[in-house]
Amino acid sequence: MGRAFFKRSVLSGEELDKSAAPLYLSHVQDMCKSLALSGTREAASRTFAVKCLHQAAGRSGEVAHLSYTRLRWDPYFKCVHAYFAQAKTSKVKIAAFVAGANRHSCCFTDFGDVLATEFRP
Repeated sequence: MGRAFFKRSVLSGEELDKSAAPLYLSHVQDMCKSLALSGTREAASRTFAVKCLHQAAGRSGEVAHLSYTRLRWDPYFKCVHAYFAQAKTSKVKIAAFVAGANRHSCCFTDFGDVLATEFRP
């Protein structure tokens, strides 16, 4: 029955893909450039959050529990990574945070900004 409904929808020209438009690196860079103009602690924090969301495939529920203690250095790939629990699938996923081509696409630069402006031992 599901196949028949699907076929009918395809033949009628109904839009089947209800997913949101993708967010590309150029969009992320534009947001980070805009935030960088303000030069505040909040902007540094938001920029890092935007980069983490982008590199973790945009699932805010997974990145919401990211903390400094969860970050690990991968000596083989030369990047920082973290494990995230996926509530929907009850699985664990790994996200790698890698260096970018410029300051508006680099997680390490943003992490350094956050540490310099917000970190309190």
